[in-house]
Amino acid sequence: MQKGPSEGDLASSCPAFAAGTPASSAGVLVNELPQSLSIAELVIAGLANGQLWILEAGPVWAGYGTLKPCVVCRVKIADDEIQYDVVGPRGSVPVHVKCYRSWRVRSNKLRRST
Repeated sequence: MQKGPSEGDLASSCPAFAAGTPASSAGVLVNELPQSLSIAELVIAGLANGQLWILEAGPVWAGYGTLKPCVVCRVKIADDEIQYDVVGPRGSVPVHVKCYRSWRVRSNKLRRST
């Protein structure tokens, strides 16, 4: 059984922890994250396994978190955080702003290389 990530591990993958937000309001871990993966690595893995797709210029909606897990880091987005809803092939998915930015950067690189 894998041990869950520490706050230090989450600081590199979740913007709420990186900002020093208390865990009780920053979100609840809903799946165990590999302890050594960065947001960029989670994006690469998500693109490889089909959980994520290459972002195009589609709509992105912003609002307060709805306590749903981020599609990239799998940490719930607290109601005092900003949540992006990204429209894609499976409908709209919630994502932290920092996770979205990493996903957008990787998508741009992949689009340029094809």
